Amino acid sequence: MIRLIFSALLIVFSFLPLGMVEAMTISPTRIEITANPGDVVQGEFKLINEESEDKFLYVSYENFEARGETGTPYFIGAENGLATWIDTISSINIKSRETEVISYTITIPEDASPGGYFASIFFGSQPPDDIEGSGVAIGSKIGILVLLRVSGDVEEGGGLISFSTRGRQRIFATLPIMFEYRLNNTGADRIMPQGDISIKNTFRSVLATLPANATGGNVLPGSIRRFDILWDEGLEDLSRVSFWQMVSRQWSNFYLGWYTANLDLVWSGDNQDSANFNFFIIPWQLLSVLIATVLVLIILIKLGLKRYKERIIAETLNNDK
Repeated sequence: MIRLIFSALLIVFSFLPLGMVEAMTISPTRIEITANPGDVVQGEFKLINEESEDKFLYVSYENFEARGETGTPYFIGAENGLATWIDTISSINIKSRETEVISYTITIPEDASPGGYFASIFFGSQPPDDIEGSGVAIGSKIGILVLLRVSGDVEEGGGLISFSTRGRQRIFATLPIMFEYRLNNTGADRIMPQGDISIKNTFRSVLATLPANATGGNVLPGSIRRFDILWDEGLEDLSRVSFWQMVSRQWSNFYLGWYTANLDLVWSGDNQDSANFNFFIIPWQLLSVLIATVLVLIILIKLGLKRYKERIIAETLNNDK
């Protein structure tokens, strides 16, 4: 339970958008490395203090793995693995409005097994010894993810589990539409799917092509990850749109009919997966207004014709007299 609380706190404080954690940022936010057993890898990253005061920060390390299907890291300690192979400064006093270049070294053991290893370097206001003693981190942290692939005969496996709209919804009134696919990784290293979703209309013309992994997300070993792709054409969320705003949107961004979304994925070299999902867009608010307008026009025309006939008949009778 303590480990769960600790990991949740790290997630909250470590992966907020840049500038949110006490205006401390790290660039880049992720390091991806491929190396051989026995290699010593060196590199640098930047730590930026955007606050108006100096900051004294302690350095700590945590291995992580995947939990759930959102891709959020779950931290599992630093007793072994990559977290024990990384070496950098133990603490830093970074001046206000300054940027520090931080050097790191990763020493990969000679007997390291081929595959993926994942850890994070954290900068926080609390000493690592205090965290280990209490099991709970008090104060803010910011971290950089380190994703290491140790070369060799790496087992690869997995595949596409599902592809559909959110909740497998089949009928929509207008955009935006959220697509999602789930990819399984049964191999020993992370996989980064690449590809796109092409959307075709009733006449099989391609209306849009969406990147299947625009953020460059990875699926860690032994996990399933869900990827969300929004087809919105720059339109806002529908939750606060009134009826007449919806009619206006449907008029200016008209979609009607049967559509097919085709997903084509490539991952881990030449592994490929594909799937499709059919759905309908029926702008019922706009159609109801158009139908009501047509009905009103028909009624008015009929009334006008009826009055016209009555007037002609009346004039004819008057002339006969």
